[in-house]
Amino acid sequence: MNTKLENFHIVALELFKTKGVESTTVYDIALASKVPYSVLDEKYPTIKDLIFELFSIGHENMFQFVYGDLAAEEDFKAMMKTIFHQSVLWSLSNPDLFCFMDYIAQPYQWENEDDKIYPRVNETIMARVEIEIKKGVLKDVPLDFAAHIMTKMLGACVSYIVALKPVTEAEYEHLIGPMYETCWDALKA
Repeated sequence: MNTKLENFHIVALELFKTKGVESTTVYDIALASKVPYSVLDEKYPTIKDLIFELFSIGHENMFQFVYGDLAAEEDFKAMMKTIFHQSVLWSLSNPDLFCFMDYIAQPYQWENEDDKIYPRVNETIMARVEIEIKKGVLKDVPLDFAAHIMTKMLGACVSYIVALKPVTEAEYEHLIGPMYETCWDALKA
């Protein structure tokens, strides 16, 4: 895994994947990771606290890898294609964390109103989407709808590619172009 996850985080991801979130306790994670229960219990009074931390770590790691300084990219379509490509690469490099973020944590991620998904990126991308709608590059749809469509279509494509274990470079190259064009066609004016 390319992330700087501590051992107990890696163990937690594995237990969530094999046992499910509802069946995994902080005690299970402490036992499997050999971290004293008292240490984990103090930091994570509930399993939801650990879920939010893992989710935050995953998003921060993904943001750094995927987005970088893309806001400076002049061509919006090229920027979105880079985001698409980088998202697939990050997900293939971090399949357990990606699956956790995409599937396992889904019922929990929206419970915390303070936890905004893609906060810094959303502001930048949303500003660019608004500009591209005004310029006529993207369909004139509500801004949040356009961003939602882009995010969900990208997530669906990445999920599909990650599920194709193992994905060879040739398979990946064969899939990513048509998938990206499908996503782009859904939004272009």
